[in-house]
Amino acid sequence: LSPLLAGAEPDAAESAERPAYLETLAPRLDHGWSSLYGVRQGRYKYLRAPTTELYDLRFDPDERVNLAVAEPERAAALDAWLDQRLAGARPLAPAGALSETRRAQLEQLGYLPAEDPVGVTLGEVGGKDPREGLGSVVRWFQGRQLMTAGRVREALAVLEAAEVDAP
Repeated sequence: LSPLLAGAEPDAAESAERPAYLETLAPRLDHGWSSLYGVRQGRYKYLRAPTTELYDLRFDPDERVNLAVAEPERAAALDAWLDQRLAGARPLAPAGALSETRRAQLEQLGYLPAEDPVGVTLGEVGGKDPREGLGSVVRWFQGRQLMTAGRVREALAVLEAAEVDAP
């Protein structure tokens, strides 16, 4: 964005081909599931996840047809770009010095992740695919909304239906 901030006119063709880095550590830190990493370049979007994904967004904007097996060279090239991008990444910082009691209290309230980010290696995937656990997260939010509305019995029914592996 530096050239644009300096007043340069945007070059749509150049911008479309420039890789854009994607990541989320939230599934790992919040639920113990896999982190997700990706890159979008031009019309393609690549995701490093427990199941590798590659989409041609021009023909498949809803990301329904995974091309990772059909186009292994393109997937490998984008994965290599991710490795290069992550090679210079700074290590994750610890949450800070807290007593075990205070840390447990803050974790229980949802203010701290269940896992300290120091144990997370950037670029590494593994464990449950977050898309498989999305239903549990949705039910948790539904239960929380019902509880806030004072509909406790309905909230408990929704929360009891959630998967056990969604802390």
